[in-house]
Formats: sequence, structure tokens, C-alpha cells
Amino acid sequence: MSRFVPISRRRQAVKRTLSTLALAVAAVACFAPVAGAKTYKVYACKTPGGTPIPLDRSQWTSIIERNYSTAAEGCAAGNPISLYMGTSPAVENYRPGRAATWRLDAPVPISGAKVWRSVSTRSMAGDQGATPLYEAALSYNRGGLETCLANGCQIGSHGAGDASQNEVTWPFPANTYSFELFVHCGGGPGDTFCVNGGGERVTAAFHRFEFNAEDSDVPRVVANTVTGSLLDTGEQDGTRTIKLRAQDWGSGLYQVAATLDGKEIGSLHPLNNGSCARVGSSGTPDYRHFQPCTTDEVEANFSIDSTKYSDGRHTLKVWLEDAAGNVTTVRDDVIKLANAPRNVTRPSITTQVPGNDAAEVKDPRPKDTLTASPGSWSGVGVQFAYQWERSDDGVAWTAVANAANPGYTVANEDVDKYLRVVVTATNTGGKASLESAPTVKVRTGETIDTKDVPGAPTPPDNGGGGGDVNTAQLVVDREQRTVEVRHGAKIVITGRLVDANSQPIADAEVDVFEQLALTAAPWQKIGTVKTDSQGGYVFRPKTTASRRLRFAFADRRDAANYRATREVLVSVQAGMSISAKRRNLRAGDTIRLRGHVTIDNLPETGTWVEVQVLDAGVWRTVATRRTSSKGLWTFKHRLRQSAGVTFRFRSRLRVVGDVPSAEAKSAPVKIRIR
Repeated sequence: MSRFVPISRRRQAVKRTLSTLALAVAAVACFAPVAGAKTYKVYACKTPGGTPIPLDRSQWTSIIERNYSTAAEGCAAGNPISLYMGTSPAVENYRPGRAATWRLDAPVPISGAKVWRSVSTRSMAGDQGATPLYEAALSYNRGGLETCLANGCQIGSHGAGDASQNEVTWPFPANTYSFELFVHCGGGPGDTFCVNGGGERVTAAFHRFEFNAEDSDVPRVVANTVTGSLLDTGEQDGTRTIKLRAQDWGSGLYQVAATLDGKEIGSLHPLNNGSCARVGSSGTPDYRHFQPCTTDEVEANFSIDSTKYSDGRHTLKVWLEDAAGNVTTVRDDVIKLANAPRNVTRPSITTQVPGNDAAEVKDPRPKDTLTASPGSWSGVGVQFAYQWERSDDGVAWTAVANAANPGYTVANEDVDKYLRVVVTATNTGGKASLESAPTVKVRTGETIDTKDVPGAPTPPDNGGGGGDVNTAQLVVDREQRTVEVRHGAKIVITGRLVDANSQPIADAEVDVFEQLALTAAPWQKIGTVKTDSQGGYVFRPKTTASRRLRFAFADRRDAANYRATREVLVSVQAGMSISAKRRNLRAGDTIRLRGHVTIDNLPETGTWVEVQVLDAGVWRTVATRRTSSKGLWTFKHRLRQSAGVTFRFRSRLRVVGDVPSAEAKSAPVKIRIR
């Protein structure tokens, strides 16, 4: 950069006929122009909206070179920068020259400035008709000063005061890095002196500045610093990372950002003690400083959880942006995610009763065919393996020999034992296993001793009605073994009591026992139904919780045993509700959801509810919440997505051993970000 030369020495190269006081702007040319530079705006004293900007003394300096002149510091609390110059009666033949000065040195080129300023002039005795004007010194290597008068910048005249704020625009030569504002004194025609007259001559005030700064330097990555598992080739899963170091030597590094499929996964915005914040609205980046953002090295670390994305190909982009808006793309890659399988819907068992259709039941008998459903799993290329297991107590399980297929025929060895299937899902990302819910103990369907039904009464004296009670058997219509129903719905279970020849046994009493679908729940007698003339009976169970029903018949001649029994599982889905306090939110607002689980016999400690969101057609669990003993729960989350996005949330209750409910889901609720 050229050394600044005082105006008193430079004026030997210009005309000596200037006859007024002047305000000037000076600039120094440093380097050759660079094509493709980005332009951004810098403000001083005030923003376009009028907000005061305090003087930044790191860029502005004050110089006083003559007596009887002042440079008043401004740009604080909305005050302007003030310059004035005058003469004194005690000093005659005051030679022309510069007085109070403000100088700006910028770290980047300045292509132009817009200045709002006002001037006040006053007539003085013996001034020989001088006319105050402002002078612009734009380049020191052009052989002399370029005056504002030549560019039409005259803003004051002899004998008149002008306190209005005037706007003037000055273009600068290429690669101008500094300029000055100063009051300049000149004599009348043929006179080389500023004539004394006593008191102030010219006062100038600068109210606001708008500069066009240029930055041709693009942000860059420090060599060999881009690393991380997100750059690995082949399939990826789990937590994946990318790390880099970057900097910009021009206007400074504004941000480092990364997206996956266009959605932001991270952004680092170096605030640089607040100066990196944009303040204007001109359509280009606007700041309060010429180098608003940091030029130091900045380290950025981004990561993703692959389980939150679908398997397959995704586009990863990482880029840098400087304060002027120059952008450098660091990575533009296609990555492939292949997560280890994650269970979405638990495996289940369906039972094929000989001669009947398959149904999802959990009370198999010997010779029934069990078929395993793997449920649903996330992941691509998932393969399933099966292993059937049996247990005496539902706690300790052993593998059933030669039972590694989806289908399994219940054997006599399984009587009085629980059964379940373990499904193992495998893909290139890994494997995971999950078992189905267990069946109830396998029964034979034959006569059951009353000691198996705690508290069973002495069998009543049943009538005949034409059938042979010695061969009595209970039939549930359509061989219902499992009835699925929503909480509170009304259902009817019907059946018949017949003998071995299918002749009805009329006017007989059938005891009804109940066992809640809870771990170690006892059997209890809840009533008696009487058969009609055709041996038929009707029972309306409660649907406030899942329960097993046992219908049992005995006649007075063999009071020690029930001659016929039949069981039905009433699988009740708990009532599930979800609601939002507000359904239309802005980006950054907090969503507040609440819900209710309605089922009898909830534990005092409540139960767990999953909060799910619909993502790319798949319901994904985003949180779990424990309910109160009354089934109430709440969920809060801050949304960071862009406007125009609609989310669908629902609640889900899985099958657990301490809640008598089948798996249940609420109707979804929509949340829109506007």
C-alpha cells in the first residue's frame, strides 16, 4: 500500500487558484484488479433502517494537522462525525492546506461509497469572495487531486448556511483500500493564503456511510483436513461423521454447512464476536465491518444417525460460504446406507386349527399348525431365520429340536408348556433378533380336573334335554379362540353344549371363569350361563381389558370333574388418543402433544407409550413416554424444519406383561409448519 502524503505537500502539483474551503475524500490504489469479485455492503454510523452503529476505531482513525480545526468523534448514539476549520484574528496569511481528517483503511478493496452529509458555511471579512467547495482526492499516482467540484460535488456557497443532509455517491478506482474525509482551506483568485476573519469558516457533518466492498478470495479447506466415516466407500450404518478445517482470507468465513438429500444435517456459523451478523436488506450481504467474519481456521464436525434415514443411496453435500457470498463446494458425494435391521412390528404367531382358517391366536392344541410372521423390520435385503422355543414357566426357554422353519406343528410334548418363536433378521448392515409374544400353555382340550380352576364350586345338577351328559362337549361358534375388539366395544360369544352325537344338552348350566391377560393373574368365576332347548348359550364379556374366558360343564354324577371345557381369548385394544395444543406452528416453535391410554388395571407406575412420526411412509418412534396411573402422558419437541412441512404423529402401545391390552395405536394428528 502506498504511503499517505500530507495535503500541504501534494498541493504543489495542483492549481493554486482554489478559493474556497473544501471537504475531500482520499483513496490509495494497491493491487491490480481481480475479475469475478463478489460485492457486499458495509455500513457506518447508521443502518438503512436508521439504527445507530457506533464508530469502529479499529478501522477509522482521526488526524489533526492544523490549528483552529477539529475532528469530533461521532457515530455513537446516532451522532455524526463532525469536522470543522476556521481562522483566528491573531493569525494572518493562513496558507491553504488540509486540517481535521478522518481516515478509513479497509482489508478488502472498496469500489465506491455513498455518503449522507451536511455543511454549514459562514461569511468572514476580507475573504475576497471565496466560495467553499469540497475536494475529492481519489488517487495519489494520477499526478494530482481530483476535485469534487469537477465531479459535481459542490455542496456549499459563500455567505450561506446549508444544514440539510445531502446524499452523494463516489466511485473509486479499482483496488482502492483506503480514503480520507477532511476539511480543506483555499484562498481567493490569485491569492495563496486563507484570509483571516476570526471564528469558524466551515463545518461538515457525516451522518451515514454505505460502502461497496469487494471480495475475490473464495473460502477454502485447509489441505488434508477433510476426514470422517461418511466418506467411506460401500454401505454404511450407525453414526457417521465428517470433519474438516476451513478458512477465508478475504471477507472471512461466514458458514460451513452440510446437507443430506437437501436437508441440513449441520451448520457452523462463526459469529466473530457478533460482527458476522448481517444487518441490511439490499439484496446483497450487508454488514457493519469490512472484514465481518473470521479469517482464522475454523473446525467443523457433522454427524448423522443412519437409523433415521431410509436405506439406500443419499446425496451428501458440504460447502463453505464467506461473508461476501462466495461459495466453495467441498463434497458432493453419493453415499449408501444399509442399517442393521430394526424391528418395527413384533413377530407374531397364527394358528391353523385342522379344518378351519388360520387366525392369530395364542392358545394352541396338539396337532394345530403354528405359523410365524416375522413382523416388519427396517433395512434393505433383510433375510429371516426362525427358531421355535418352549418353556415350563414362561421365563426359561429352550430351543425345540428340528424346529427352525416358519411353520411348526404342536406336539404332545408341548402340552402344559408355553411356545414362542424367535425371529432373527439379517442384512449386510448386521443382524437383530426378537421373540414373539408367548402362547398360553398348550392344552389338550379334554376333561380338566377342577383343581386347575381355583375356587371352582361343586358342579350343579344339570338337566338332560335329550343329550348324553357322559359324552358332553362344549362348542364355541365358528371355533372362535381369539376375539379382537376395541376397548369398550360390545361383543357376544355364543356356543353350544352337545353330546358325542351332536345332540343338544338343554337346560344345563355352564360355569364361566375369567383370567386377566396379566402375568400370574388368577382364574376367577364370574358367572353361569344356561343352555336353551338347542343346547345353545350366550355370554357378553367385558371389553375393558384383555382376558381369557373358560366355559366349563359338569353334571352331578361326577362332581369332581368338569366333563367339557372351552377357552376363548378376548384380545382388547386399549383406547388410544393423541392431541396437539396447536396444529399450526412456525419453524422453531415447540410442539406440545398429549395423550391418554384407556384400559383397566393399569399399574400404579403407569406404562410406556411410543410417540411415532410418519417418515417416508414408515411410522418411526421418536420418543417414549411413561403414563400416569390414569394413562395420561405429554411430549414436547422443538421443530427445526422449514415452512410448508406437514407432520403426522400418533401414539402406540405395545404388548407388555403388566398391561392387559393388545397392541394399540391412536388415530394420527397433523402438525403443519407455516
